[in-house]
Amino acid sequence: MKKILYLLIALVATEIATTNISAQDSNSYQMATAPQDGTYKFVIEGNVALDVPDSCYNIYFTDIDGNITDKDLVACVKVKDKKFRYETNIDVIKQGRIRAIMPGDNLHSAWINLYFIPGFTVYMTVHDGYYDIQNRDQYNFMVSAWQNEVPVSALLVRLGMDTTSKDQPNATTLMSIALTTYKNLINEYEDQIGDIRRSGIPYPEQTKAIQKLLNRIEQINAKMEQIIDSYTSKMTF
Repeated sequence: MKKILYLLIALVATEIATTNISAQDSNSYQMATAPQDGTYKFVIEGNVALDVPDSCYNIYFTDIDGNITDKDLVACVKVKDKKFRYETNIDVIKQGRIRAIMPGDNLHSAWINLYFIPGFTVYMTVHDGYYDIQNRDQYNFMVSAWQNEVPVSALLVRLGMDTTSKDQPNATTLMSIALTTYKNLINEYEDQIGDIRRSGIPYPEQTKAIQKLLNRIEQINAKMEQIIDSYTSKMTF
């Protein structure tokens, strides 16, 4: 049942999420036909900033309730022309990790944790001291919907795949998921701002990166206000 839920969430994310999605980000929701074993493809499309010397990345993943260790290493992906790519077929959400290998085969002391989501593509850029997921809004929405266990029957109705069920999408639940997603996103951007300030990046570049994140926080706050206004305008008293 949960496997169906993950895949349906992926299909309706573009409709439910209120974020503008670029042409590249929209590829995250183009679901391929499931292979014979019932799994779906998860992809990482990575870029590496020009000033970052990482030569390759170790990829790890394990079950969602597990702790990632060295034995969970599944691939070492080389960086070519400042890009790297990893894909795997999975049937349920997994806990994943990306860890850089620097010149001299030195394993970086820090790493990136993220969820591996069936049918989803993560677009990310690794910078010096921090990283950026270009389609983070959609990624966080997927995670929030999974954590809130949106009813499968309601999603089927919303997709037009079930015209007999009396279940309907719960507007309050969908609003709560969207607001939680944006709130978590703001918290992550604030954490990234702290990381940038502690990273030792030269001041002009640091200021530019921080301002970019502050602009995103401002845009997210505006989105949250729109969601609340839209919801309350439909209420009857």
